[in-house]
Amino acid sequence: MIGFLAPVSADPEVRGLYRSYQCGLCHCLGAEYGLAFRMLAGPDLVLYNAWLDAVAGQLPALGHRACVAAPVLSRLPVRARTEHTRLAAAFGVWMMVEKLRDNWQDEGGLHRWLAWKALSRGAARARARLLEQGFPVAEIGAWMKAQATLEERPQASLEEAMAPTRRIAALAYGFAGRARPGDAATTQALGDAIGAWLFWLDGLLDWQADRAAGAYNPLARSLEAPAPARLPAELPAELPAALRARALAGADGAADAMAAALAGLGPVPALPLLRAALVQGPAARLGRLRALPPEQATSLAALQPRRPLRRHGQEVLGHAWRFGLQQLSHSTLRVRLLAVASVMWLFPALARAQEWWPQDAASLGLDTGTAADTGVQLATAAHATGASSSGGLDLCAGNCGVCDINSCCDSVCSPVCNDSCGNACDGASCGGQ
Repeated sequence: MIGFLAPVSADPEVRGLYRSYQCGLCHCLGAEYGLAFRMLAGPDLVLYNAWLDAVAGQLPALGHRACVAAPVLSRLPVRARTEHTRLAAAFGVWMMVEKLRDNWQDEGGLHRWLAWKALSRGAARARARLLEQGFPVAEIGAWMKAQATLEERPQASLEEAMAPTRRIAALAYGFAGRARPGDAATTQALGDAIGAWLFWLDGLLDWQADRAAGAYNPLARSLEAPAPARLPAELPAELPAALRARALAGADGAADAMAAALAGLGPVPALPLLRAALVQGPAARLGRLRALPPEQATSLAALQPRRPLRRHGQEVLGHAWRFGLQQLSHSTLRVRLLAVASVMWLFPALARAQEWWPQDAASLGLDTGTAADTGVQLATAAHATGASSSGGLDLCAGNCGVCDINSCCDSVCSPVCNDSCGNACDGASCGGQ
């Protein structure tokens, strides 16, 4: 749940779609499990929510709600809460608390026990919801136990170490296939590839941190010489070149398998978002991983381009303006602008729904698509679900926010929104089209 499947795209429509899903999931987690669980509304769980909807051929209606980090001051596009949102939220809560319990049992510590106990009631509710939906809780639980047993062994091959992660992901993503029995094999294949991708990337990026903490690392356990996790001094300071090459090759294969499985699924709603997370994102991260010296590629943050202070300030002001400040009187404007800017400056990850979009996405040579293509995809999904632009799913308003971004409206209006976009944009850029 830490961003290995974060989307990468230069398309503002994909970014808006992702953000609306993330806000919807965040509100669902807060309403059903409490404030502390909102932190789970990260890229990987957002993708799982979108995946469940896509395989079922659905795109939830779009509304607007205030962000919890800026109540009253904000009004953000939010996807409606559905059974898929609840399922994704329950899966994230259950897995997180199970991981906390595993960490406490493996490493001990009062703080780990307290964290697990504090959140265990939420996990019980989440597990009950998953069982109600027929989710493979028992099978995933068995593989989690197999993972714990494997971590106690002094040595394991990479294939053995990878099996639990691959099977858990295959079961979770394959569960979406119940909505399309003919695609069950494809959904499971995609989950299996996702598990392999997570395994290789996690092993690569956590090498130095695991060595320093004496924690389990599957790459370390694959070395010929026994390397128990409690004896980090026995491990080399740098990942051996041959093992690094093997891991990179494995990550390449997993990325190719994800792309092939997604292509085999055919047209589904929110396809540009899925491609940004499962095709473009892995390509971008692998490219950056290879470009960085091994001693610098030690965390997911290292694979994310830095955000200049100037750009951060511009985005703060832009979001404050889009929250409707232009409609206020001059005296009130200054007070409200200062309040919104302060909240966003102090809590950017929450207030702006977590930015995972590299500045250099366009320069990576990725096939990011166009805003018009995305608009057509969304229009097709709306038609399939029976939604209309005048109802809960206003395509132009949903993708352009308040439509003060002229380029967004210009690209989406003509092929998709027609008159409804003129209403949503208030005639600012495409009312005459």
